[in-house]
Amino acid sequence: MNTEIVVASISGIVTIVVGVISALAAYKGSIKGAQNQIEKANKDSENAKKEEDKLSRRFIESFLYDEIYTNLEIIQSSVINAFKEQAENTLIGGYNLGKYDFKFDTYNEIRYQLNKINSLEYVADIMSVYKCFRRINQVEKIHDLTEEEALTIYNILIKWDTKLSVKHFK
Repeated sequence: MNTEIVVASISGIVTIVVGVISALAAYKGSIKGAQNQIEKANKDSENAKKEEDKLSRRFIESFLYDEIYTNLEIIQSSVINAFKEQAENTLIGGYNLGKYDFKFDTYNEIRYQLNKINSLEYVADIMSVYKCFRRINQVEKIHDLTEEEALTIYNILIKWDTKLSVKHFK
């Protein structure tokens, strides 16, 4: 065989091998680049969701907590003590409740926005206090409640008092 043919064959083979290696490198590089872009997009999306969650919480705490505080303020401390005594089975006699003028306006306006918050515990905590307000207005006589139900109401009220520092609960 002629040396020129051998050199041309080797050059052709080297060119093909280099082309295959370059194609593989370009393919792997584009895959890696796409993965990096996807990871960055996911991280950006996660950061945006966290920021939205933080803003939603601020909004809730600014407006909804005021409404909860106002609702807690109208419950007399003697009623709180009556719930505690019923939970401890030490309530003497009966304790009649009147209907409270609890406000639900802000809660009703933003309760659908609560779904945007990622913390189920946070949302459940807010919903529990409003369920508690509704339940208090359904009760005519505290001594008709079970100990467990009275304890649940008492614990929710005290938990929110701790969060919001309602003056007359002390």
